[in-house]
Amino acid sequence: MQALLADLFPWVAGFALADAVAQLLRGHLLLFRAGGRFELLRAGLHFLWPWPWSEAVVVHDLPFLVDGDRVLVPDPRRRSEIAVLEPRDLGAVALDTLGPVTREGSRVVAGDTLLAAAPTAAWAESIRADLAELVAAPAEEREALRARQVAGRADVAEVRALRGRQVAFLPWLAGLATLAFALVFVVWPLAAWAPRRVPVPGGVLLAALGVIMIMEALVAFAMLRDCGEPAGRSALGALHLLLVPVAALHPLQHAGRGLYRRFHPWAVAAALLPPAALHTLAGRELRRARLSRAAGGGALAAEWRLREQVLAAVMKAAGPAGDGEAGRTGAARGAAAVCPLCGAAYVKGPTRCSDCDVALDRVG
Repeated sequence: MQALLADLFPWVAGFALADAVAQLLRGHLLLFRAGGRFELLRAGLHFLWPWPWSEAVVVHDLPFLVDGDRVLVPDPRRRSEIAVLEPRDLGAVALDTLGPVTREGSRVVAGDTLLAAAPTAAWAESIRADLAELVAAPAEEREALRARQVAGRADVAEVRALRGRQVAFLPWLAGLATLAFALVFVVWPLAAWAPRRVPVPGGVLLAALGVIMIMEALVAFAMLRDCGEPAGRSALGALHLLLVPVAALHPLQHAGRGLYRRFHPWAVAAALLPPAALHTLAGRELRRARLSRAAGGGALAAEWRLREQVLAAVMKAAGPAGDGEAGRTGAARGAAAVCPLCGAAYVKGPTRCSDCDVALDRVG
């Protein structure tokens, strides 16, 4: 059995590290914390430290936009964010010709058209339901319906209430995961390569890990049910910890990843991010919405207006941590120009931001 443990350990360690790699597409935002405060991760390749207490919550921002009788979709396959969304960046489809909107795993499709690639299947179902509701609505009611879809999910108090129910279960999951982590990365190597010093039978070790995984699955199921998830979806979330054993080493990165899909992404950010970080990020997104509205002329004016309203409410909910229009980190001493989007500072010479590709604002 010691030989088997020695052969298996590199695979277990490798899969545990691989499970901590996250590839986020455009619009996928990941709120992650490795035991401390949450931070926001955007599109790109990220390594999420696989500690037992590290936690991840995923949201999907701007999966689609609505302009009158059209739905406009950013490229679902894009692996980077678009600083300023212009009409040329969006594919337009008439709502009346969209046809049945269905979900295939984490993809939302209408016929042969891919409309969204969501971060999770639960998020895909939420997006599908919104689109299907818009398709079924009479043309004259779609604008009001869209306003309810966006603004109606921005109640930060509701997000915080959900977070309060979830938090009660997190110490149990983290504690069980810490025990599993110690068994895998401390006891397992000793039992495999120093059996005389640590005479732990391999069968007992694997059985103990199995019991911990079952207990984690039960806690995850109870957490999801208490947070309002259907029994079937809760069972699938718990089953994931059993079918993918390395996930049981950091269950907080998996069990609640799609739990907040019925809320606006920035309402979730307001509930989880530190106030100062939220003000900086919300200020950036507010400027992004204004620049996108200006770049699109009259197109999508209602969408950007809704977004500005949500962002303003989010900054208010964050409390007096600072001005949400702040975050212009470069509007500092000696700067000749500043990016109106990310706030980066520039000395004399450049006229456009190298990251956002937007015209700089001159200082002074």
